Amino acid sequence: YQRRVRGYLGTFYRVGFFGSLFGEFDGKEYVYKEPQLTHLFTLSERLKEFFGNRFGSGNILVLPDSGYVDRTKLDSSKAYLQITHVEPYFDAKEAKKRKTVVQRNTMLSQFTFITPFTKGGKAHGTTAEQYTRVTILKCQYNFPYMLKRLPIIGKDELIMTPLENSITAVQQQIDHLVREVERNPPNTKTLSQVLQGSLTPQVNAGIPEFCRVFLSNEAEWEASLIEKLRQKIETFLTEAHKGLQIYGYQTEANSALLSEMIRGLEKLKVDLSPYLSREKAREREREKEEEREKESEREKHKKKEKEKLDQEKRISFIQN
Repeated sequence: YQRRVRGYLGTFYRVGFFGSLFGEFDGKEYVYKEPQLTHLFTLSERLKEFFGNRFGSGNILVLPDSGYVDRTKLDSSKAYLQITHVEPYFDAKEAKKRKTVVQRNTMLSQFTFITPFTKGGKAHGTTAEQYTRVTILKCQYNFPYMLKRLPIIGKDELIMTPLENSITAVQQQIDHLVREVERNPPNTKTLSQVLQGSLTPQVNAGIPEFCRVFLSNEAEWEASLIEKLRQKIETFLTEAHKGLQIYGYQTEANSALLSEMIRGLEKLKVDLSPYLSREKAREREREKEEEREKESEREKHKKKEKEKLDQEKRISFIQN
């Protein structure tokens, strides 16, 4: 059984071909299935060697990123490869059906990769600036297949806002916790690793940062997404508590590691409580609204004072 399962597993890459040297394959894209744990560098060197033998090693170049390829900036005498690691893609309904390792590694026809960007043009920015482009690829057939590569016949793109990215990041932490909490029998080693990654302050700075950026400035973001982020964080805290209970049952209740993680959870709850309280959130919004009104009154007063001063200047000019 283990040998059969390993046969299903693989690492997947999107490979694009650009340049007239590729002939009919110019502009075509494929998903390659490689042996599990194959590094991008390994595939890149193999393809460079293969096509270098056909077109000359100096004529094969690998594009450095996974973004849009501007063909006007390419050297027409060269052949370009664009190689991007991709993951199998399942929509929410499909993901619920595919629970076993075999189910999640067979009948694969859609793949996805994520490209970070900011409106300023840089790939990476602050939490409030970080957008991502989610690209979903559709292959002609399903993996596993008799061939190790399949042509890409369709492509969709989704733009994720900074707030949506933060919600996704919290959900991923929840998924890791739920997977360990529901494991039967529990695996204390992997459970402790997930809990430490979630509750150790120097490791998990994400959720407090999300609160600081989004939940302290709710009026600047979509209300339904703000509430969704708050709900996800509450779920995260609940699942972390469950994980600590299970870990405590399976190990010595007075262990140093358990005590450290309990303190981490309690500190996280204290730090996040002002942001998770709906009433306190409303108070913050009222305070900000009052401050905005005061600022508006100050601006009106400044405008009147300026108009008065200008009028006095005009009168003085006329009289002189």
